[in-house]
Amino acid sequence: MTVGLDLRLVAAAFLAWLAAFVAIAHPLAARTSLGGLLVGVALTGGTLVVFRRGARLLLVLVATALVLTSVVLHQARSGHGGIADLAERQVSVTATGVVSSDPRATTALRPGGPPRVVVEVTVSRL
Repeated sequence: MTVGLDLRLVAAAFLAWLAAFVAIAHPLAARTSLGGLLVGVALTGGTLVVFRRGARLLLVLVATALVLTSVVLHQARSGHGGIADLAERQVSVTATGVVSSDPRATTALRPGGPPRVVVEVTVSRL
């Protein structure tokens, strides 16, 4: 017995990954489009209830909304606290924290540059 390919989730997966890629590249546009996407999910869900049509479109929109929500929330969390702003401006600070990982060697920033060691630190006070 041969089973054919089930391609029903391809569009949902493709558009969800595309939304994640675009959201990472353009965070402000991602936040704005998330609201419109959620409205689209609500309208398509209402259409599905009333006319019994649009289930595939609803699946694509829900998958995309879930991925986009995840990316937007992750971006909001990573930018929370002000440390990213300070690092971007290369400001010197005094910080209190706890080392939360073992040191690990990484590649140099440029060829011939000094080696780097990375440790994760949970900052409790700046």
